[in-house]
Amino acid sequence: SMSQIGDAKFFADLGFSGYFPKPTTTSDLFDALSIIFDDGKAMQGAQPLVTHHYLQTLAHINDHQTSQLPESVTILLVEDNYVNQLVATGILEDLNVSVNVADNGLQALKMLQEETETSYSLILMDCQMPEMDGYEATRQIRAGVAGEECKRIPIIAMTANAMMGDKEKCFDAGMDDYLAKPIDPNKLHLKWLVVEEVNLQVKGNAPLQLVTNEVNTLETSKQQDSSFIPNIQPASIIGNNMMDDKMLWDKVSLMKRAMGKEALFNSIIHLFLEDMPSKLKELKLALSESNIKEIIEVSHTIKGVAANVSGELLREQAALIELAAKEEDVVKAQSHLSALCTAYEELSTKIVEHQKSPKIDRNTETFMSRKDVEQSLSQLSKLLADGSYINMEEFSALNRASDDKNVQNTFDQLLTQLNDFDYFEATATLNIVMERYRNSVSSTAGAS
Repeated sequence: SMSQIGDAKFFADLGFSGYFPKPTTTSDLFDALSIIFDDGKAMQGAQPLVTHHYLQTLAHINDHQTSQLPESVTILLVEDNYVNQLVATGILEDLNVSVNVADNGLQALKMLQEETETSYSLILMDCQMPEMDGYEATRQIRAGVAGEECKRIPIIAMTANAMMGDKEKCFDAGMDDYLAKPIDPNKLHLKWLVVEEVNLQVKGNAPLQLVTNEVNTLETSKQQDSSFIPNIQPASIIGNNMMDDKMLWDKVSLMKRAMGKEALFNSIIHLFLEDMPSKLKELKLALSESNIKEIIEVSHTIKGVAANVSGELLREQAALIELAAKEEDVVKAQSHLSALCTAYEELSTKIVEHQKSPKIDRNTETFMSRKDVEQSLSQLSKLLADGSYINMEEFSALNRASDDKNVQNTFDQLLTQLNDFDYFEATATLNIVMERYRNSVSSTAGAS
């Protein structure tokens, strides 16, 4: 709704649980859903209803230390690539759930058939896998091959493809929803809130209604642009320009995907360096033998792994090879191999350099003074309120704003949103940063 005085009380009287003026941020939506579903003290304290202002008075729910799913939840992860398994499992376990992993659709069916004690609340299904892909596995689950009790388990596709036909293929196979790769922890949690509602429908024998508004707009989008193709033009590589560090490897993005956990971050890049050489050999062999099926499978795997480590240039080239193979243009696919190898070599060099770089001792690291931090935050608040241009170089020092790791993670999230020009989200995050920083400083002063 467009904001007017008295709106909150007006909508509360009508029976609404939450109210936000447009434009509503995804952060507010996520937090409001979490409070409403929890129905605890936070919901009771929202008078007359949940609003943007009320959310800012609470500790931010997107903090990964508190974003946990209900206990005794078991999820079946069906994914063939080790790096993708590591990333997805790391996210899910951080959300307080048990995870069982199947390497392909055939193994998933076998696990569902043989498992008598475990009741799965959700299946996360990769689409392209060897032996049996996710589409066929889903069709067989819906047909009862894995048992009658498994037919109605919510299935969310994990897909790296943006093509309209791929999304429709997921729903035609019987999948309930989809997540774009690489998986975002907050989006996965938000999907789970919908899954909880679906599980209640299942218990009441109501029809499944997991598909979100994003899904319902597919037909409209297709009608508006029937010639839609994925945006995978590698502008950053044209002219042999391989020098964009963020396109080459976005470490901040990867750390965010690893939820700020250095151990998970390091495991992901280690497994990438260990696993990728064999994948490149497989791709080169498939291209030399013009094996279209193998080219598609291996390039798709490389694309997904590259996305998970935030190596955009490598992901772009793998996507181009995959698309060319799907068009059965082997010559075109072969023409991208050199650029893909260059992107991989540059990316692996960056990662190895990172591994060899001296680790920062946070006890001796120099941080900004409290005065400088508060001044920078005040300037950012004014610039965001005025809609003015923000020169990120002037605020780069905020990556060393606090020696409290949890507080600094919030600063890092703010910097990422500002770099991405996501000013709506940044405005909400800035309020959280200011509150957490004040609390951190007060706590430190009290301890001393």
